[in-house]
Amino acid sequence: GTTGPQGAAGTNGTNGNDGAASVVAGPQGAAGTNGTNGNDGADSVVAGPQGAAGADGAGGIDGAVGVTGTTGPQGAAGTNGTDGDSAYEIYATNNTDPDLSEAAWLESLEAERQEGPMMYTVTEGGDISTTSTDNLLVTGMTITPTQGTYIALFNAEMSTTTQSIDSNQGVADLTSLYDELYLLAGTSTHALIFGSGEVLLPGVYDVNGAVTISGTLTLDGGGDPNSMFIIRATGVFSTEAGATVELTGNAKPENIFWLSDAAMTTGANTAMKGSMLAGGASAGAIGLGSGTYLSGRIFTKLGAITLGANNIIIVPTNNGLFNLGVLSTFAMWSNDGAVSDTASSEIIGDVGTAEGALNIYGSLANSTITTTYSVYLNGVEVANSSRTIKLDSSIVSLQAMVTVSADNHPIEIRWKVSDGQASLGHRILTLIRNGY
Repeated sequence: GTTGPQGAAGTNGTNGNDGAASVVAGPQGAAGTNGTNGNDGADSVVAGPQGAAGADGAGGIDGAVGVTGTTGPQGAAGTNGTDGDSAYEIYATNNTDPDLSEAAWLESLEAERQEGPMMYTVTEGGDISTTSTDNLLVTGMTITPTQGTYIALFNAEMSTTTQSIDSNQGVADLTSLYDELYLLAGTSTHALIFGSGEVLLPGVYDVNGAVTISGTLTLDGGGDPNSMFIIRATGVFSTEAGATVELTGNAKPENIFWLSDAAMTTGANTAMKGSMLAGGASAGAIGLGSGTYLSGRIFTKLGAITLGANNIIIVPTNNGLFNLGVLSTFAMWSNDGAVSDTASSEIIGDVGTAEGALNIYGSLANSTITTTYSVYLNGVEVANSSRTIKLDSSIVSLQAMVTVSADNHPIEIRWKVSDGQASLGHRILTLIRNGY
């Protein structure tokens, strides 16, 4: 059959109870603020591990020294050593066939003893002096002993004084030297300029005009100690600053002469060798530039001599080929002119002038007088007993072995000087007998 009509809707039922809570977690909430710190926990009673050992401490101060103990008892005496050989036994041992018996040997030793006083002495206190160039007796220094062998001892205090020369003799000696050098036959001529590495051989060189040394000039003596260098110029002589004269082949400054008929000068810091002689008829002044070193002399017949700052002049000590007379010890001399230096100058040698003023301010060492002392026996000098002293003042001390063969043979001290005057004080001569 056909479907019947739909019935009317029923009424809604009552709501059921809420379902159980969901077990699914919701999203995480924001972090809450930190809570306050809790109280410290109680200290642990468990001990931690042991630490490493510390470094050693500094050493303590030494304790006081203990009291010395009492000395122990002395040990027993040792046994005596064996007796040594007698002197004669030693003599016999050292001589395989001794030619003397012990008695004869002892007698030979006794024979060496000498009779007479063991010592003689003479003493003098007063000062004495001499100018003698020949050996003369030292006053009071004589002893005449008995026969025997003696050690002679002499002791005294010495001083010397340089004598002034006769100025007229100085003038004459310089004139004579200058003339002698100009009379020598010339061996060659030379250009106006010397040096710049030049090597000059011995000879007498003539230069017509003014001479100049430039750079280095070497004078070669060729091995001859008597080689001679004479340079003669009609004009002014000069050196450039820093010029140097060198010597080789046994060339000696005492045999080198630079002559000029006019003035002579050196440039600063020149190193010069030889004697500079100015002999002009109207002018012959000589002047050294600052820092000049000269191994030689400065002589002029007419004119002044002046030194610059820090000049050094040293006179050669050996004898040369030419006789300088009384001027042999002089570093500077003028026949007619002033001679002066500076406070920084150093001069080793004598200085002087015949007519001009002498003004010396620097260091000056006058030529030293040579004194010689000797022991004499019966008027004859004892071999190897003399002593030569080259000092202005000194203690004189002599010692010699002297054998006196006769009672009337005196032992004495003699002395002499090379020049000038020497003085002695507090003199003692002693003889000590040998053989005791």
